[in-house]
Amino acid sequence: MATSEGESGEADRKRRLKPILFRIVLGLLPLLPLECGARLVWSARGVPFLSAPRRIYRSFYPGLAVVERQFHEDDSEGCFDILLLGGSALHEDYGDIEHVLRERLIRATRRCVRIHNLAAPAHTTLDSLYKYKHLDGYDFDLVLVYHGINEIRANNCTADQYRDDYSHLSWYRLINDFERHADSRWFALPYTIKFISSKAADRLGWSDTLPTHRPTPESVAYGCEVKTADSFRGNLDSILQLAGERRQPVVLMTFAYHLPDDYTEARFDDRALDYSTHRLSTELWGKPECVVAGLRAHNDAVRSVASRYEGARLVDQEALIGKKGLHFNDICHLTHEGCERFAENVLPVVLPLAKRLR
Repeated sequence: MATSEGESGEADRKRRLKPILFRIVLGLLPLLPLECGARLVWSARGVPFLSAPRRIYRSFYPGLAVVERQFHEDDSEGCFDILLLGGSALHEDYGDIEHVLRERLIRATRRCVRIHNLAAPAHTTLDSLYKYKHLDGYDFDLVLVYHGINEIRANNCTADQYRDDYSHLSWYRLINDFERHADSRWFALPYTIKFISSKAADRLGWSDTLPTHRPTPESVAYGCEVKTADSFRGNLDSILQLAGERRQPVVLMTFAYHLPDDYTEARFDDRALDYSTHRLSTELWGKPECVVAGLRAHNDAVRSVASRYEGARLVDQEALIGKKGLHFNDICHLTHEGCERFAENVLPVVLPLAKRLR
């Protein structure tokens, strides 16, 4: 009798649930075209339609799709695979580091070398952490990390405005929000609405975030208080922890820079300094003296992190690349001679790994 009553109660609950579920489905139907529209927005930015809610990161970091294709479509068994993580100093539009390093390694090892360059202008250690996180399952023989200058922009704010996850900058408020919920997100529409409204607020000047690129004249006064060192160190820690779990060796590098003693923005604009092409003025990151203070703090953080991890190698590019215009086009972007020196400094650390894995 008890079993019969239990079964009857269960059937009763199912009958009561059916109209509720029907109303929920009926209520969601008008949102279906909007959800499809949201997914189409991201599809136009290189995100797969069906998996858009969880793969919107491809829109922020399109280089990830390139790396995935390289592994899936290019069957280069026995290649030495190197991942580059950094900002514009490693990007092919700003220098020859990728090409010079690959040529030097091929010449020295007589083997296939593939370099997967995920460095991008304005990206910081936080971007590199997110990109590396999304490359789970890809077997890199070496990860090269070269950061130092871009997050200095995050210092151009008051202590009250500063956020450890850089969410006081417009780019990071958007990407952080996605990353926090990426694994559990089933619909693209809510985040798409937030993304579009945030972009609109930035354009209309209604946002309380700061610009991600050139700082405002009002904000640079606060840049000499280096607030980013702990976040910078923490992001490197997280990259190394992931690399340890994946058994992928990491080379950390201090950041090479050169600010002439007679630097002024006017002299830079007149091409009167010892730089070669005079590509980007230092003021793009902040006041020159504050930029140097930030670089020193970040290089100290690199050395500190490298000393704590057994699997990390350190290349002190700041000490090894001479601070002269022959090597620099501006405070941080290297000339061809500078790129040659950069590669020479890396080779003694990388070659033993390449030969051992042959």
